Amino acid sequence: MAEKNIPISEDDLHPINQLNTKQKEVFDIIFNNAMSDVGGAFFPDGPGGTGKSFLYKVLLAHIRSRGFIALIVASTGIASSGFLEGQTAPSRFKIPIDGGPGSKCQISFQSSEAELIRNFKIIIWDEAPMADKSATVSLK
Repeated sequence: MAEKNIPISEDDLHPINQLNTKQKEVFDIIFNNAMSDVGGAFFPDGPGGTGKSFLYKVLLAHIRSRGFIALIVASTGIASSGFLEGQTAPSRFKIPIDGGPGSKCQISFQSSEAELIRNFKIIIWDEAPMADKSATVSLK
């Protein structure tokens, strides 16, 4: 599983010291929930330029450096291109582009995508509010 072997350099880990107070607070909450398997859904919010992408990169590096799977997806290709191993959500989760209400993602229960979803520690979905809310993921 390639997502388990994404190289993390020391340069990827040092930026934790550059997080501002609010970013560090959000980092601690999300990281601790992920590491303790508590789970949850978190929506860091703020205008462009406030450091959300920077926060995501630090989270990814710290979770991946511990050997866990950390996925990053975005609603658009432009947003996903800013992250190592980033993909669009439709690509990663097989979300139908032209789907309407009731459309479902077609991921086979035995597929490598399903295995990835079962084994992730964290999924970061940048620009999640821009996603089509009518599509759902169904492992069959």
